Amino acid sequence: DRSKPMKNAVLWQLAREREARRPKREREASCSTPPEVAASGAVHPPLATPPPPQLALRRGIDCMARRLNMVHGGWCEELHLDDLVRFFSHSVEWKNCEHDSSRGRKMAWTGFGQPDGAALLAVDQLEWKYALRHGGLRGTITVVCKIFELLQSLHPGDAILPILVNCCRYEGEQRCLRHPHNCRQVTLSLGAPRTFSVSGAGLPLHEGGNRYDVLLQNGDAMILDGQQHEVYPDKEGGGVRFSVNLFYGTADDQRTNRRGRSTLSIQPRDVIERGWHPWACPRCGWHHEGCNGQPAWKCCLNTQLDDPSWNRGGGIVR
Repeated sequence: DRSKPMKNAVLWQLAREREARRPKREREASCSTPPEVAASGAVHPPLATPPPPQLALRRGIDCMARRLNMVHGGWCEELHLDDLVRFFSHSVEWKNCEHDSSRGRKMAWTGFGQPDGAALLAVDQLEWKYALRHGGLRGTITVVCKIFELLQSLHPGDAILPILVNCCRYEGEQRCLRHPHNCRQVTLSLGAPRTFSVSGAGLPLHEGGNRYDVLLQNGDAMILDGQQHEVYPDKEGGGVRFSVNLFYGTADDQRTNRRGRSTLSIQPRDVIERGWHPWACPRCGWHHEGCNGQPAWKCCLNTQLDDPSWNRGGGIVR
């Protein structure tokens, strides 16, 4: 799609012009280094060392892992999901995904942020609706609006910074291999049920690790904050499964570089460039290597998350 770079450039220019119109004092306040970060000098913590207590991970907010149903929870109506499935079935131009983690899945997507996938300081509703409408995903607008309402309830008093929406189509053996993101995400499952596997920081450890396989039904949503995840192939012949994936962060995530874990971005490039492990340690939530041939969670000496109840009751761990 030759027009995609142009659309992203237009959105980026609009954001720059809006930012330039903001009062100088307000711009400086939003872009300056937070006092607690400046005092510690620890925007990015040293290898295997968490940041100072002022930037400690917040229970129930950071390393969040939730599963809920959009209809049963009252966030949208079944009619909205039915309309979206019809839109995906008849009106979307699906393309093969060439990403290393993909195994045959089809995708359609549109971005809101900078070309490298980093979040803007703010994206207003008109801009992300424009991106969806002109990115070939007009039919997702109603449901994405409902997802934003859900996110505002999960992050009261904090701004939601959307980065990207991608939509996926899975059929038969098509799958997505395990991978993380350096941002938050909502994955809404539509159509046939599929097993979604999730592991990582904030989920209680059991013998062999902390991987949980969750069967997602139509309308189920997974909300993650950097955990590894995977979509298994369909072994039962259940039919076509679609998903809407909204990648986002909060203003606090951007202001504090995710409490010192990484910059806010879909790709874990800055973590890799610093020589950290691309997957966060399940015990402490920070990126560090294992030792003596052991995985990180078996030799972690950092302050532990409030295991096993950090995300208990969130629909993944009962």
